Amino acid sequence: MTTSRTLLALLEEQVRARPDAVGYRVKDGRTWRAISWRAFHDDARALAAALVGRGLLAGERVALAASTSLEWLLCDFATLLAGALTVAVPAGLTAAQTTEILRHSGARFVVVDDARSFAELAAQGCEATAICARPGQGASLSVEALLVEGRAALPERGDELGARREAISAGDPATIIYTSGTTGAPKGVVLTHQNFVFEVAQMGELLGVGAADEQLLFLPLSHVFGKMLAIAALRVGASSAIASSILSALEEAEEVRPTFFGTVPRILEKVYELAEQKSREAGEVQRRIYDWAIAIGHEVARRRRAGQALPLALELQHRYADKLVFSKIRARFGGRVRFLASGGAPLDARLAEYFHAVGVLVLEGYGLTETTAAATVNRPQAFRFGSVGRPLPGVEVSTASDGELLIRGPNVMLRYHASPDETVEAIDAAGWLHTGDIGTIDDEGFVRITDRKKDVLVTAGGKNVAPQAIEALLVRSPLIARAVVLGDRRPHLVALLVADEATLRAELPELQGVPAEALAADVRVRARLQREIDAANAELASFQSIKRFAILPRELSAGHGELTATLKVRRRVVAERHASLLAELYAPR
Repeated sequence: MTTSRTLLALLEEQVRARPDAVGYRVKDGRTWRAISWRAFHDDARALAAALVGRGLLAGERVALAASTSLEWLLCDFATLLAGALTVAVPAGLTAAQTTEILRHSGARFVVVDDARSFAELAAQGCEATAICARPGQGASLSVEALLVEGRAALPERGDELGARREAISAGDPATIIYTSGTTGAPKGVVLTHQNFVFEVAQMGELLGVGAADEQLLFLPLSHVFGKMLAIAALRVGASSAIASSILSALEEAEEVRPTFFGTVPRILEKVYELAEQKSREAGEVQRRIYDWAIAIGHEVARRRRAGQALPLALELQHRYADKLVFSKIRARFGGRVRFLASGGAPLDARLAEYFHAVGVLVLEGYGLTETTAAATVNRPQAFRFGSVGRPLPGVEVSTASDGELLIRGPNVMLRYHASPDETVEAIDAAGWLHTGDIGTIDDEGFVRITDRKKDVLVTAGGKNVAPQAIEALLVRSPLIARAVVLGDRRPHLVALLVADEATLRAELPELQGVPAEALAADVRVRARLQREIDAANAELASFQSIKRFAILPRELSAGHGELTATLKVRRRVVAERHASLLAELYAPR
């Protein structure tokens, strides 16, 4: 059990205990290059020396607006070694949104993927000094160049780095992770060293991960789930193979053959959909074999979850099904996975049951950026599909009178950056964090999320989206009287629109003879509103954009239960009443 109280101490423990063990692997061309704990630590110190030489003061901020990479992790630890703290910028934001976060956080430097990324920020008036993560980008500063500079400067700056390192304590802020608020305005969650140290100590013990393990790391490190996974591996000495991108993760899993990794439901959905598609395309005989095998897998998994012995005939059938079907599906994850940790978005219980049937245990947890990732988690030895598991040891989970989940423990954030009023609103006087999610806790301590009090959508890819901000952008158009953005647990966002009839007819005179009830289906109306959608999407990040839309034939009403008495949209009711329309929007094309 580690006695470390800071993130830097976690890294230093590995350097002392296993300096030459592989800490990270990255892909260079077709081969995977290994980086030892000692080499990683040395490079982080060199980068720290370079940042100090460039004027970074203790307590200042370095923003990380780059993709998941070894350079991201190096800059993260280098910033801490320099006595500063990092600012994690959510992946996929526009240059304007990123610039606003840089201003709000007061970041002195910003790490970006390439020179083009910074050119986009500069066009928005960004004043932070840019550092490019990727080499050869033609920028004045790059991680590669700073490493050379820092190695030369280490002899003269070693004492200063040592003094800054010694001044860091467990309760000091380590990072500010920005997440979307319910109105779309960014909120900076301030997390301390101790927040992370507590979190990863619990996760390592509960999931049984050790130094012999290797994870495939592909989730955004700018999100708390991805960063927690990286630190959890560091804490126990497990290696992390860093995928080239999230798009190549499944292909590279077959090369790396990880023993565990973190994922979001959308990745699992893709594997499931591919298996179903291949079984259909293989012909009637192969489809029958696939369906038979899946049925056998479900029966075996059900009996094992219930602690029941397998009849010999069923066990023999299962071995045959595993050879014909299950082993091929598991090969998509490399063939060695003991478990997958799912987070970032709700996981459909049926999907978890499917993977359990083919021999892949998916463990779902629940948490927020404000709880340093997981507050509850299913364990390999104690799990319930459809639940998000039990609270971590040392973490309390309760419910308010309206069913809202409340969380208290050492993993709860320090505060929101520069937002004292929002901090007081989120954490009450007794230390309970109000999550904004509605849930239940059963007699065995398993937590289930049943609703969302705060109006935030969580896509299947784990992106948190504030729909009201997008709806407000859409209804700026005089042609759109109302917009309802949907997409919770879905791969992308869609919108249900109510057109402004009078404005449409005024702009398109050819509609004058079209009955009101026929306007929603008119191709000319759809083409005109598509231009409005395109204009709005140009101001949004990719994950916030509206991929498809439908025009409703009538306005929403309180009489149908779609609006409250104060005319606020009841999003769930709208989704239920227009379920067939939503099914069409999400149907494959």
